[in-house]
Amino acid sequence: MQFFYSFSLKFYHFLIWLISFKNEKAKKWINGRKNVFENIELKKDDEFVIWMHCASLGEFEQGKPVIEELLKKVNNSSLILSFFSPSGYEYKKDYHQAKRVLYLPLDSKQNARKWFDAFEPNMFLSIKYEIWPFYLAEARKRSIPSFLISATFRKSQVYFSIFGSFFRSSLKCFENVMVQDQSSLLLLEKFGIESVVTGDTRFDRVAEIKNEKFEDNTINDFVAENEKVVVFGSTYSQEHKWIQGLINKKISTNYKFIIAPHNLDENALEELDELFPTALKYSNYQQEQVKSEILIIDTIGLLSRIYRYAMLAYVGGGFGGGLHNSLEAVAYGIPVLVGPNHRKFHEVQTLIDQNGILELKNENEFNNKIIEILNSSKLSSSMGNTNRDYTHQMKGATEKSVSQILNKLNV
Repeated sequence: MQFFYSFSLKFYHFLIWLISFKNEKAKKWINGRKNVFENIELKKDDEFVIWMHCASLGEFEQGKPVIEELLKKVNNSSLILSFFSPSGYEYKKDYHQAKRVLYLPLDSKQNARKWFDAFEPNMFLSIKYEIWPFYLAEARKRSIPSFLISATFRKSQVYFSIFGSFFRSSLKCFENVMVQDQSSLLLLEKFGIESVVTGDTRFDRVAEIKNEKFEDNTINDFVAENEKVVVFGSTYSQEHKWIQGLINKKISTNYKFIIAPHNLDENALEELDELFPTALKYSNYQQEQVKSEILIIDTIGLLSRIYRYAMLAYVGGGFGGGLHNSLEAVAYGIPVLVGPNHRKFHEVQTLIDQNGILELKNENEFNNKIIEILNSSKLSSSMGNTNRDYTHQMKGATEKSVSQILNKLNV
């Protein structure tokens, strides 16, 4: 299995390289890994280097409250931050808390040795699904404690298949596996892997974002006073066509619609221009422009804060490869709607059962349910209160996670 794992990574690298000739994101993925080991700063004698690795921006937000608490509590500590995806690196490459922000070279014995030789981390913190066997094996070989934060596990994952022994061995390299729920703990227990339920740090992070002071002149001007705002976040092409149909129904003259698409490449933005020719773009918004009921957010990093303007939010991805972060919207205590592909998110199903989130099955429901909620203050209030209460109840994972780590480190 180790051979097939290594071969599949090399083949993946080859495919990304081919795509990079036409795809800007793939090009960044390739080029970003070329100079990882250049300009290495020497580690100070008393420096405690924490290495945190995240797949992308969402996982960074999940790990952020933990790493910031650790940097406060561990003396003379510094951070090496790595990402797998450009969508994480490009947005956080200037993260002020980090000594260095880098792309992680693909998992291999050679790269793992070079990484640990170069940065000499004293601790490794991995977020949710980022489990790289060779890096973990090298950390264990060097007696560097590794921690997995806010993980979730399902029977269908490779770790629990008849061919999964190589990957299960990686889980045993962690000093502590911290999981979100009891079902993950029980599944790991069946395979002799110890873990502890600490919860999901995303709840702490979204609560933190919600409580942060946020002012944006562009959005404030677009929304204006007494406007009713619907936010469509992390949406895709199919969903944009449905949004067009919904807006064309003229559900009301005093609604404003904010669309934050998942893809911001040239083709995606051109398609949005065709679908919404009167829409304003965030990047070139000017107060003297002709007024519009639609604002397109053509930049990243704002969505989690824009939900505060909404009386209802639709979170995209659930009709495609998978739902995006719905907790960012849930935290504001508003009704949230999603598509059916949300199996990876336990909290979404919980809130569907509690009537805080509404699952949509098709375009007809997309139109009818959004209009139904907008026209019913009682239903809107009930859904929003459910989401607000649930978010509050689920906070606390950061404190539990940090406590587990410090206990293992004896600091």
